[in-house]
Amino acid sequence: AGADDYLHRPFTRAELMARARAGLRAAQQRSDDAILRALMVNVPGAIYRSAWHAGHTVELISDEIERISGYPPTNFIASARRTIPSVIHPDDRERVMAACEHAADDTKPFVLEYRIVRADGEVRWVLDRGQLVHGTGGRLWMDGAIFDITERRAAEEALRRHEIEKARTEELRASRARIVEAGDTARRKIERDLHD
Repeated sequence: AGADDYLHRPFTRAELMARARAGLRAAQQRSDDAILRALMVNVPGAIYRSAWHAGHTVELISDEIERISGYPPTNFIASARRTIPSVIHPDDRERVMAACEHAADDTKPFVLEYRIVRADGEVRWVLDRGQLVHGTGGRLWMDGAIFDITERRAAEEALRRHEIEKARTEELRASRARIVEAGDTARRKIERDLHD
C-alpha cells in the first residue's frame, strides 16, 4: 500500500507471491494482536509472558496483576527484580519452580496452586495455568495466566473444618450412645444378679 502503488516495472511472479505472503502475515499479526489485547482486558486473571532464558524477565503482563499482587504491571515489565517468581511465597517457591521445570521437560501445560505475597504483605492463593514454550536460539518462554483463588481456598477450608467438626460430633454421639448402652447392660446384669 502507499509507496507500492506506483511501479516502475511490473512484479515478477516470485515478487508478487512474496509481497502477498508478507501482507497476509502482517494482517494475521494485526489480528493476533487484537485478540491478545481483548483477552488481556477481559480475562479475569493476569495473562503473562516471561522469558525463562533471561532470568524470568516479564515481557508481557495484563493490568489484572495489580489487583492480584498489589504491584502495577509496569513494575514487572523488563525488570530483573520484579518477576513472577519474586512474588511467590518463599515456602512455595522451590516447589513451584521444580514443577515448572518438570513441565518444561515434558512440554506439557501445567496447573499450579500456590501462595503469593502481595505488596502490602498479605498472603493470597493463586491458580497459575501455563506452558513453557521453546523458541529459537535456545530461548524458553513461559506463557500463562494467574487467577486469584483466595476466596475459593477459604471456602474449601471452611467446608473441611465443618466436615471435621461434623465427624467429631457424630463420633461423640456414637460414643455417648455406647456408654449409655454399656451402662444399661451393666444395670440389667446387676438386676438379674439381685433377682437371683
